[in-house]
Amino acid sequence: TNNSGNNCFQTSAGTVVLDGTAQTIGGSSSTMFNNLTLSGNGTKTMAQSISTGGSAGNGVLDVSSQKLDLNSNTLSVTNGSVNAITYTIGYMLSEDVDNSSKVSWNINNQPGTHVIPFGNRSGVLIPLTISIRSGDLGVVTASTYTTTANNQPYPVTPVLVNNVNDAFGNDNSAFMIDRFWQIDKSGVAATSDITFTWAIVESPVMGNFPHAQVWNQNIGGWDYPFSNQSNPTSLSTYAPFVTQYGAFAISSDESPL
Repeated sequence: TNNSGNNCFQTSAGTVVLDGTAQTIGGSSSTMFNNLTLSGNGTKTMAQSISTGGSAGNGVLDVSSQKLDLNSNTLSVTNGSVNAITYTIGYMLSEDVDNSSKVSWNINNQPGTHVIPFGNRSGVLIPLTISIRSGDLGVVTASTYTTTANNQPYPVTPVLVNNVNDAFGNDNSAFMIDRFWQIDKSGVAATSDITFTWAIVESPVMGNFPHAQVWNQNIGGWDYPFSNQSNPTSLSTYAPFVTQYGAFAISSDESPL
């Protein structure tokens, strides 16, 4: 599937179904789909950035049970509804250490729980959920990748992280989930609730209550964990009232960054 300048789906109200085996969406230009449904077998790979939702912003991406490899490209979702992305056991593969495989979703001030069904290279679902509390998030851009046991490599773009130290300057990687997230918004002022999930192989014996923290470029370190966090499961962290965005990590509240 190649688009080389003539974006024939842009004003369509229809549905494009990828129903083959291993398939690639390529071309020299980005394609805007209205409804895009992934079916068939094998990985669907983006060799070019695409958007779903259409020019009217009401179309839906149905990942279903498939694997969508973002492949260092951007998936833009113009529909702000929580139903703009649907899935069953399928997932989106990000997993690039430069955060180049990303989802940009025009959430704006749309209510409800927006789920980005990320998955890791082993096919384990690790969804990221975002719910707005107040304000306007604008376009939310998210990516994630796993790390080694010492939490390297650190993020380098769009935010440069140079340590995972605790409050005393000691390496804190033994008390961290082996994964980073990058979450940005275009809205000026917004408060949201975010739930992070990870695979069991990324969760070392690190103590109780893993909580989210965000990198603070002004101090060259990590802000203290957000207040009122909880753990819905042993492999997830719920962070309410988030107002700071950027590079996120998860560490034990017994030994925070």
